[in-house]
Amino acid sequence: MFYLCGLCAVLLSACQEEENPLPALGGAGDPYDGPQHVITLRQETEDFHFAEFVCRISTEEGTTITRKGEHLRLDGTSILTLETGLKAGVYRLLSLEAPVVSAAADTVWTEYGLGCRVEVSEVDTTKVLDSYSRAMRLSGSGTAEDPFIVSSSDHLKRIRNVANDQVKNHLLTPVTHFLQVADIDMDKASWDSDHEFGWLAIGNLPNNPFRGIYDGDGHTIGNLWAKREHSAGIALFGYTEKAVLKQIRMENPRMEGNFAVGAIVGGAVSAGDTRDKTALFGCTTAGGSIRAGEGSVGVGGIIGEVDTYGMVVLDSCVNMSTAVSGAYGIGGLLGAAALYSQSYLQQCENHAAVTSDYTGAGGLVGSVDSLFVLGCRNSGAVTGARAYNASDAANGGFGTGGIAGGTGVSYLYSCINEGKIDGHTGVGGIIGSTRVGSDELLFNNTLVKSCRNSGAVDGESAVGGICGEAQFGCYAAYNTGDVTAHAGSAYVGGIVGNSSIAVVHNALNGGKVTGSSAESAGGIVGKTTWGALFATQNFGDLAVNARYAGGIIGLAGNYTMVNYCCNAGFVQNSGDGPTGGLVGEIGDPREWSAMNIASCVLGSAECVLGVLGPVIAVTGKALSKTSSAVGKAFKKLVHVLHITETAADWLLITTDTLILIEGVAEMLTEEEAELLRASLDTKVEETDTAVRTEMESARRGFSLASGWLADGLSSGIAPSYLGNLSTVLNFYEASDDNNDIINYNINHKREERYEEIEEIKHVKEIVQKVIAGTCICVAATASIISGFVTGGTTTAIALTAIGSVATVIGGTNAIVEGATDYQNNAVILSQCVNLGKVTADNSDRVGGIAGHLQQYCLVKDCLNAGPYAGSSDKNGGIIGRGDSRFGMERCLSVGTGWDEPMAHSDGDFTDYQDLYFYERAYPDKGSNGSPRSLTANEIKQPGSYHNWDVNGTNSVWQVEERDGYFAIPYHSEMEEAVEEEE
Repeated sequence: MFYLCGLCAVLLSACQEEENPLPALGGAGDPYDGPQHVITLRQETEDFHFAEFVCRISTEEGTTITRKGEHLRLDGTSILTLETGLKAGVYRLLSLEAPVVSAAADTVWTEYGLGCRVEVSEVDTTKVLDSYSRAMRLSGSGTAEDPFIVSSSDHLKRIRNVANDQVKNHLLTPVTHFLQVADIDMDKASWDSDHEFGWLAIGNLPNNPFRGIYDGDGHTIGNLWAKREHSAGIALFGYTEKAVLKQIRMENPRMEGNFAVGAIVGGAVSAGDTRDKTALFGCTTAGGSIRAGEGSVGVGGIIGEVDTYGMVVLDSCVNMSTAVSGAYGIGGLLGAAALYSQSYLQQCENHAAVTSDYTGAGGLVGSVDSLFVLGCRNSGAVTGARAYNASDAANGGFGTGGIAGGTGVSYLYSCINEGKIDGHTGVGGIIGSTRVGSDELLFNNTLVKSCRNSGAVDGESAVGGICGEAQFGCYAAYNTGDVTAHAGSAYVGGIVGNSSIAVVHNALNGGKVTGSSAESAGGIVGKTTWGALFATQNFGDLAVNARYAGGIIGLAGNYTMVNYCCNAGFVQNSGDGPTGGLVGEIGDPREWSAMNIASCVLGSAECVLGVLGPVIAVTGKALSKTSSAVGKAFKKLVHVLHITETAADWLLITTDTLILIEGVAEMLTEEEAELLRASLDTKVEETDTAVRTEMESARRGFSLASGWLADGLSSGIAPSYLGNLSTVLNFYEASDDNNDIINYNINHKREERYEEIEEIKHVKEIVQKVIAGTCICVAATASIISGFVTGGTTTAIALTAIGSVATVIGGTNAIVEGATDYQNNAVILSQCVNLGKVTADNSDRVGGIAGHLQQYCLVKDCLNAGPYAGSSDKNGGIIGRGDSRFGMERCLSVGTGWDEPMAHSDGDFTDYQDLYFYERAYPDKGSNGSPRSLTANEIKQPGSYHNWDVNGTNSVWQVEERDGYFAIPYHSEMEEAVEEEE
């Protein structure tokens, strides 16, 4: 049916051309009418053999005019006699259109490209101003100053003839320049290539790629079509190598293939293991569709696929409305990129629908390896894994995201998604999944900064407002879209669904989180094996049936720090598991399920530091046993890692280093590179500022409803607390030194907690080993950034093709060892606040801060002001259940409806210190002993809180002596510098 429709369309086009050939200006009113009627050409028309023509001409002002005429070829010279003459001036001859009568007596028009400039004199004959290349059959010499001219579809055919010829392909070098000077319609050229299959690409084989610099100069290439559903390299340029494509505007492309399918580029290839680059600047596509059928891989609105070791850069590229669909690795701009590749996108946008049958669907990027994205936006609907059935083990359903579906190591900075995201497993508003393979829960690192999602995110499992599943780090991540998970045993979170390590700083969720039968659900993080959360807030409601549910985290494992976080959303769990205003359950019970012991992996990286060669496998205890030269170099690399999860120094993704230094600048003129820098700086700064401003506006706009707090307490406490939060964030962002202080203290205090629990040296070694292996840090990233190689998520791009052993930095053995053998939990919840209502009718462990704390966990300096409205009587204002040896220090409970002001139940050898509650919230509790009740007058007095750090210059608590006010967190305890021990 598609073919018949296309056939009818082309026949109709031919009939229209016969009835109404190209218009010819002339006579009165033609501003270019003049006395010169003769143009003489030599080599430019040596293959033109028609007697009649219509010549398309571009004037100096950019106006396109036409002239009818007759042609005579004598002794190597063509004499073009125009019916209507030209006045004096310089003109560019674009093409000659000649009528041809077919065997069926129909007249069709054939196009012959020219491109040369001529100088017209009123008295003398015309003079050709441009050189001509007989080898390329194009005007120009191919230099930057004198590029080959492309002014017609015939010229694109001529470039194809050279590129696809194994003998002539060498004529295309990385510095061969082409300049398009007119809009080009490719409908008939596609038909001429093959009446049934359409356009045969320029560089149709990986061994014969297009090389060079093609500048479209903002002109359009319209109506390109190909129906080659079993073929690869389907695009205007099938395969490119060391190519730069600028300002190409595709209109109504209709491309269909099986692998490496795009509007402009099918596949970007790289010779051997060199990191050859293909770059696209300012390219767009609108209308039409890019699609592929069953089993297809690598389909993108702009470019389909990037080869092993290849590098692609897209800057200021936009898919305005070209729908993209296929099986695996489907992206609005870039489809898929193979192992060891690098993909850079900056200032790019997608506004079209993107659909995949299986793994890897993204608004900009489908499924790639190392990825760097700056200042990009998606508003198109993204549907991933639409044909996936969980019982079908042969196909994957992972990775659907607003910006990227599946990635290896990835950085996303100043990105926005506004489109609806719908997938199966690993579904996120910004990034879907960084899963390595499909059988084991191994994840690569993704780092997200200053990104916002406002689109609804819907999936089966591992669903998050920003990220579905990953080893995840973020700063200034903001979600307002509703997040929904449907599967049983799902992980769902307002920011990230499932994370082996979650480092979440300054994140805010305002979207509703829903899970009908979830394993764990959180307003920020669904599940994390371990990590650090700092200065993060949830304002969205949580309405779930979950085994674990919390306003910030559903389930968190050992070695987790949570500081200065706040929940203000309604936490409603109809499940029977632990439920908390901030955390459902935290700490290791020593019997986690296999699904919850998600091994922590950075991915794979080539060893640099002066040693080139094979990639090393480093897994668990293998780190201490590597003895080869490469192994020693790798240990040196690990040694320079600064031990901190947030070691992602966000300065690495600023615009003046990472992207341009990696080879973009060399593809441009100095002027173009400078304009790119300035434009990118502006774009990233605008988005960064907008996201932070919106987050701050959301905080300032929050208020507690009248009657929310107990009688005698003022709702004005909320803006006071959120104002303090802004002060903490201002400290964090004021300097790199302050950033280091915060991150150092998070780790230092956690290590101190370990030492307090038990000084077992091998435990610390395992932890340090895992951190060293799993965290990307400034020094390491600066050293190995150009060599990052990771296993992406596209199963069809064949993880089995890695060849050598895939590198796993970090320690599967170590993290599994830790998750199963640890008896002691270095977990600290500090300076956290719950302002939201909590309801859990079926749970026996419900708390205003945490539902269930495992052994040795510590809660300190926390405040619960949210009410409890459930029917279960097994609840506590701070925690529901604390196991043996857990601690609770300097906490205040003022929320109403809780049965116990602090803990409902606890284990042996618990440690309670300096705890207080508001007497009107707990009228049946006594006023003496511990915890101690405070009256309305006492609760506003700083002196009432014995042994608390209150109202000092850098105190952790603040008490305003005003009616209805009470203690709230002030400065973060992470602000004070701590001297590191020798």
